[in-house]
Order: sequence, then structure tokens, then C-alpha cells
Amino acid sequence: MFSRDPDYTWTETRQKLVRLVADQTAVAIENDELTVELRKKERLDRELEIGADIQLRLLPRQCPKIQGIELAALCKTANRVGGDYYDFIPANYGQIRKSEADNETGRWSVTIGDVMGKGVPAGLIMTMTRGMLRAEVLNGHSPARILQHLNQVMYADLENSNRFVTLFYSEYDPTTHLLSYSNAAHNPPLLWQAKTDSIKRLDTFGMLIGLDAETQYQDAQVQLHSGDTIIYYTDGFTDAANQYGRRFEEENLTNAFRWACRHYSDPQMILKYLFDRVQQFIGAGNHNADDMTLVVMRVDGEPEH
Repeated sequence: MFSRDPDYTWTETRQKLVRLVADQTAVAIENDELTVELRKKERLDRELEIGADIQLRLLPRQCPKIQGIELAALCKTANRVGGDYYDFIPANYGQIRKSEADNETGRWSVTIGDVMGKGVPAGLIMTMTRGMLRAEVLNGHSPARILQHLNQVMYADLENSNRFVTLFYSEYDPTTHLLSYSNAAHNPPLLWQAKTDSIKRLDTFGMLIGLDAETQYQDAQVQLHSGDTIIYYTDGFTDAANQYGRRFEEENLTNAFRWACRHYSDPQMILKYLFDRVQQFIGAGNHNADDMTLVVMRVDGEPEH
């Protein structure tokens, strides 16, 4: 190519040689670019792994021991980092410093939430929600007041994000078996009442967290008795779709829940049965497109009088 020989000619062999060098150079450049992209992807994957690990650590490692009830919980994320949230929170500062055995008779908060959207942005908002809610719970206000304060604090951060949070907050008193609660547009938990074999939706009026700074929330209470069972769940259950586009819906969940309560007394078995039913509905081997979280709470014994 760089010869100054006037008699130099481009023979077919020489042209083939140059084409070969050019092809090899192109392959080398492309491989180098792919290597750079691979390294970027590996860094991103590592960051996602770290984010997923942090989020996993923020969820309860195990269900607490609370007098008069048994608990089971599971969160399955659609992506590595999800927007579902559930938590068990001691109702006062003193309980945090006590041993687990000493915490059994104190009041506990049971909460579940869902950030609109999936992935890292939803995971970050979920983490923020957890921290703010835990701080608010320790002030000792009613469920409705806790949601109201949480909404006012988070509104400024969520106003321009186009992401909002649904949240159901409840507080259980082991002495009276009274459950106080308030709902911020989350899927209402289902209560199976053992004596009447009936199912009640636990719901109150309230807007999404972060939608309107001035929204008001309502308080409600329900008396629980021995054998009563509650499921807290996210919309990953009811929105789960099969290959024909049909959704699982609340009616199917209610029927499956009633059947499980009639046949199982162990919350862990109820939880497993409900997850299995949804998986059977969407089809073996298929993956649900949304996060799925379920908390099962079963009452054991009658309240003290």
C-alpha cells in the first residue's frame, strides 16, 4: 500500500492479503468494543446484585415471634430489584432493644406496600419508604395519622417522579387481639373468619402515597378470634396473567384462600398453597411479570379479658 515503486502493481494476491488484514483488523476492533461493553455490563450486573442484596437485607429476615399469632411471609421479585415491601415493626423504642422473647407481648405493626413500577427506581423508593415509615411508627400515632404524615413527607420527593406508593398499615395488640389499620389505596387484605367461614376485606378510604399532599386517611379496627387468618398481598397475585391474557383476579385468590384456611392451620402451608395456585394459573415454567409478596397471619388463642 505504501510502496513508491512505479512498477508496483495490485495483483489479486496482494489485494486478497490487504482484505485479509482489513478483515482481521475489523474483527479485532469489534472484539475490543464487545469487551468494553461486556465490562460495562459486568459492572452494571454487579451493581444490581449489590442493590438486590441490600434490598433483601432490608426485608425481614424472619417473621417475629408475637404472642397469639403465627406469621409467614415471602417476596418474589420479577427483576433483581423489586418495588414490593413488607415489614414487621415493634410499636415502641423499648422493644427494639429487648430480646426477641421479650417482644412477644408488645404491640407490633404489620405493613405491606407496592411502588408503582419495577426495577432499580422502584427499589430505591421502596427503601426510602421503609426508612420513613419505621421512623414514623415510633412516634406512636394512629394508623391513619402515620399514613398522613408519611404522605406529607414523601410528597415532595414523589411529586415529579410519576411514581407513587400503595401502602396498607396495621397494628396488632397481642393482649386484646385487636387489629387497627388504615389503607393508602393498597389491595385490601383478606380476613377469613373461622367461626363463620366468611371472608372480609379490610379496607379504608385513602389515596396513593405521594399523589396529594392534603389527602386524609381513615382508621378502622377489627376484633380477631382463634383460627382467624389474614393475608396481606400485592397486586402481583391478582394481576398474574396466563397465556390467554386472563388475570388471576381477587375472586380466584379469595376462593383459593378460603380453601387453604379450611385445610391448613400452618401459615407457611397456606402461603405455599397460594403461591402454587398462582403458578399453576400462569403455567408451569412461566414467570410472572410483576413482583409478588404475601404475608399470612393466623390467630392462635382468644384475647385476654
